[in-house]
Amino acid sequence: MIVGIGADLCRVSRIEHSLRRFGDSFAQTFCSPREFEYAKAQSNPAVAFALCFATKEAFAKAAGTGFNADLWWDDVETVFNHDGRAQLLIDADVATCLQARLGAPAGIKVHVTTSANAELCSAFVVIDRI
Repeated sequence: MIVGIGADLCRVSRIEHSLRRFGDSFAQTFCSPREFEYAKAQSNPAVAFALCFATKEAFAKAAGTGFNADLWWDDVETVFNHDGRAQLLIDADVATCLQARLGAPAGIKVHVTTSANAELCSAFVVIDRI
């Protein structure tokens, strides 16, 4: 049963502007070390950073919490498989908290899909109760 849906759209130019203004420290505020290294290795790092940002925002919306004391940027990690599909890794404490909040004692399953071009990145997240 679906217990949460979230979507986000991020302009790549917004991320590029912030990277120029604040440097790598901007991306390091919302990226894990693995996400940061992945993005820096891409031909257009701003697109990869925007995907990471949009994915985490979509997850926070699907969870129904936004980013607050119970959920923060480093509690969720976006990993791209060898075929380019995104997957979310959720901190165990956050997952347990969400299970209780969403009435899912047996657990939750998170589905994510992303899309990107040079201008826009989007992410769509669905949380299922197991």
